Amino acid sequence: MRTLALFLLTTGTTLAQSPSLLVSRGDVLPSGAVVDTIQAAEVDSSGRWIAAVRVNNGGSFGESMISSEGFELGEGMPVPGMANATVDSTTRLGRDDLGNSYVTMTANLAAGGFRRVILRNFAAPLWTSDDLLIGPGFGPSARIAIFNHIEVNSGGDILVIGEVNDPNHTPNQYDAIVRLNIQAGTVVSQTLVVDGSIPPAGQTAGVNVFWTLENSVVFGSAGDVLWGASIDGSPLFGAAYREPGQLLGQEGMPSPVPGRTWDSPFIPRLDVNAAGTSLLSGDLDGSIVTDLVYLQDGLPILQEGDSVPGFSNSNYVILGDTGQLSDSGELIHTARISGVPFSQDRMIFAGQDILVREGLSQTSNGLSITQVELSGMQASNNGRWILFRGWVPGNTTASLMLLDRGPEIGSPYCSAEPNSTGGSAVTRAFGSTLVADQDLSLTCEGMPLDVFGFFLASTTQANIAFPGGSQGRLCLGGTIARFNSQVLSSGAAGSFGISVDMSNIPLTPPVAIQAGETWSFQTWFRDENPGVTSNFALPVAVQFQ
Repeated sequence: MRTLALFLLTTGTTLAQSPSLLVSRGDVLPSGAVVDTIQAAEVDSSGRWIAAVRVNNGGSFGESMISSEGFELGEGMPVPGMANATVDSTTRLGRDDLGNSYVTMTANLAAGGFRRVILRNFAAPLWTSDDLLIGPGFGPSARIAIFNHIEVNSGGDILVIGEVNDPNHTPNQYDAIVRLNIQAGTVVSQTLVVDGSIPPAGQTAGVNVFWTLENSVVFGSAGDVLWGASIDGSPLFGAAYREPGQLLGQEGMPSPVPGRTWDSPFIPRLDVNAAGTSLLSGDLDGSIVTDLVYLQDGLPILQEGDSVPGFSNSNYVILGDTGQLSDSGELIHTARISGVPFSQDRMIFAGQDILVREGLSQTSNGLSITQVELSGMQASNNGRWILFRGWVPGNTTASLMLLDRGPEIGSPYCSAEPNSTGGSAVTRAFGSTLVADQDLSLTCEGMPLDVFGFFLASTTQANIAFPGGSQGRLCLGGTIARFNSQVLSSGAAGSFGISVDMSNIPLTPPVAIQAGETWSFQTWFRDENPGVTSNFALPVAVQFQ
């Protein structure tokens, strides 16, 4: 049992494919409550996170919100900024990219009764169910009486999905999506984004209920709003929209996949990045082998049953439905694939790259990740940080893990020859170009499966074809450092990586990387093409400051 006195962010020394283990069942929170299960989590573009956990507090189960800054808020605790009020329940959470966290909760008031509250940074209330809504579409006494869900964009504005009470509206109570516009930590205006009582475009009835599952309503950095809902009718049916009024998909209607309609029930999962590019995942009618599809701006980009790049005779069996688009347009998602051992078939992908694979990946403290949960994955807007749930030995429920991919640095140069896969391998660098940060990781991708190799480094570049009988091209010259004390296997993904000690580059004697130097890194690996040989990956050069 671990005692978690403070949840501090770990960066700089963690390999991109070695996630940090954040929270597990049995961990003790600062209040003394014991973590039972992880329920939800979000992460910002600096790796700061917030999570909802079910806890056991002396035999009584409840929910607490915890964060990387060390905050905790749980049932029965005092409500910050509200005299003599206590937490009845915590419900939803969010993070922006300005370092702020958000929690919705219900407070028990000292004088009796309840109040719904949004807290910012676990401090005084930002908005409550007593606050009046002022702006177009609202009457003089309008307020959000019930907060069902919130979504926070990177700039800190908030969407509240809930029930509005307005005596000047017909009906007086209606479901809505309301935007709270925030400046300097204060709500400066409110906007009615969707009035659920008004039939959406193309419909004859209003919203029965807005979906409030993960990624069912999303709020982009540029203000884009995408939402899913059940629409009134006989029977009810699901639909997805992009404001203002663009229908993205509807239960029973044709999908962009030829010959397939959207299935019933249609509960879409959505995302939108800073460029306004949209992502929708949903189930199709017909064969369950190919029923879930991802659409990017309305066009199919990935579907269950598709072949998995880099694997022979392997297909996507199950796609996790909470995929996300980074601001650079990269699709990050979970999947289970066929054609590999059952204990290694669940993975996290970024594009075609495998970031985490159960049975092969380890946490940064050396524990095997025995299972990756396909649901609940959340990526930061910049795509660097990925929160997911996975199992480690000895745990009976999933732990919360944080993967730091690191920002990619450096530039490729020279060229690389094809290897036995038919393609060329690529060396990539991640971390910081500032020597003071001591943050550098190297990866190599695109190698043949299950071959051995290691990284090379030099401050001198070259271009030597087929050195020593190799089928590759050596792009380093001068004195070359060989990381041959870290010989690695490319495994079933055709890739490997290391975290580099920048103060101990393996020359004779070892040297430290200095500000102002440009270091080039390349990968050497074994191959059979068709006989036993070797090859080199495309190198990368990094100028350090």
